[in-house]
Amino acid sequence: LNNSLNNAKYEAKKDAQRFKWNFLAIALNGVQEFGAYVYFGYMLYKGLITFPTYSTLFAAIQQFSSNLGNLFGLGIELSNKMTESQYYMDFIDSEKYLDTGTKRIDHFEQIVLKDVMFSYPNYTQKAIAGISTVINKGEKIAIVGENGSGKTTFVKLLMGLYPVSSGELRVDNINIADINMETWLQSISVVMQNSFHLPIEVSQDVSFDNYIDDQLLIDALSFSGIYDKITSLPYGWHTIISSQFSDKGVDLSGGEKQKLALARAFYKQA
Repeated sequence: LNNSLNNAKYEAKKDAQRFKWNFLAIALNGVQEFGAYVYFGYMLYKGLITFPTYSTLFAAIQQFSSNLGNLFGLGIELSNKMTESQYYMDFIDSEKYLDTGTKRIDHFEQIVLKDVMFSYPNYTQKAIAGISTVINKGEKIAIVGENGSGKTTFVKLLMGLYPVSSGELRVDNINIADINMETWLQSISVVMQNSFHLPIEVSQDVSFDNYIDDQLLIDALSFSGIYDKITSLPYGWHTIISSQFSDKGVDLSGGEKQKLALARAFYKQA
């Protein structure tokens, strides 16, 4: 909840800065453009310049204003990026990213939810309202619901990324708030709707490790249905997932990237 509030404050601060600089850029641009029009109009009125010269100057003013606006835009974008970078540096310098307990989880048999509720900060409506269920080891379950009904929120509660507002979420009779988050996150694999991939080799993107188990990598790529595609590439699983930084890289489709995310979850063996 604290992280969510900090995110909201950061977004509000960024929006305020963007508005301030945009307003300043528009005001300065308008003042210089209006002043130039008045000055050259006065010169035309006094006969100091001809109408063709005025027309040329008019076009030059418009071009200058456009270039000045682009320059201000770059400055605003740079300011926003610096603010984002500082926020990121503050985040990684913090002592801990998530509240975490001390009990370690390596294997578990059962997850129990009892009247679990969750509300987002500054919202009175509950995103999750009174869920009670038991998930046993080896079971396959489906969570079905309309858009906005809380399916993704429910998964993030299971991951421990969101704290339960009320009720109990227990893993083998241990409250999830008492579990060491590092060990818990090592115990689960998650494939979200939108996957993120770095411009690195396929093998590294799947394993997230310098040491790669070749057989496990083959099994993971085969499991996700992308093994044939990867092995058909000139550099196989050493191919970089981006052509932006290397002419030897490739740009995969959205579906292929989703298959890589599935391979990553399988490779983790969680």
